[in-house]
Amino acid sequence: MKGPRPENFDAVFDEEYGLWVRPQCDDIAIVKECRRYYAAVPVPAGATVLDLGAHIGAGIPIWWGKGAGRCIAVEPEPRNVDLLEQNAAQFSLYTTVMAAAVVGGDGMSSVQFYVTDGKGQWGHGLRKNPNRSRAVTVMAIGLSRLLSEYAPTVLKCDIEGGEYGLPELHNLPGYVRALALEVHVGALDSEWRSLGRHLLASIGDQGFQPVKVGRESKAATINGVWAR
Repeated sequence: MKGPRPENFDAVFDEEYGLWVRPQCDDIAIVKECRRYYAAVPVPAGATVLDLGAHIGAGIPIWWGKGAGRCIAVEPEPRNVDLLEQNAAQFSLYTTVMAAAVVGGDGMSSVQFYVTDGKGQWGHGLRKNPNRSRAVTVMAIGLSRLLSEYAPTVLKCDIEGGEYGLPELHNLPGYVRALALEVHVGALDSEWRSLGRHLLASIGDQGFQPVKVGRESKAATINGVWAR
């Protein structure tokens, strides 16, 4: 159902994808990427999905279409959150939107979050680099806290290198049966290549089997879906 026009970047409603998007940004590219990879995520009927790095809600139509019962959509970038809330309201999927960054542990705090400006409106993160030099203060919530509170069956994580600050990904609770993850295996430096390969190895060690795992891209990322 098409909701009222949001006051955000002159957003328009895209009939094909059923989402409010910003034509001057790369929102459609993000939506297409989500469909390309996350359409393979096995979502049991009534499942809870924890969507870390929800952007404008690109994954919500996927979770809704697969019969999920609830989505916890976590996104720290304030401009993206505006559209995320608007898009979430269009679907009957029970969605809780959290305007926050995700960090390791079980606490809540505030952190410096580095954003990109201009067309992209993606690639924001907790680590400063030449493409994301403007800092904003956002709320941060620990992944352990989210896991214990919501017990998701499905965990999706696309947080631009922030996955390396989440030790929980190396020892996920047994109730997490499906994992969708973008791993940044060297977009910035060799340290990330080592961390990324260690994280990928730990996924198999936890009993997850690949459903759909892409190859390392030119941007040095690997998108994958695993299940156990």
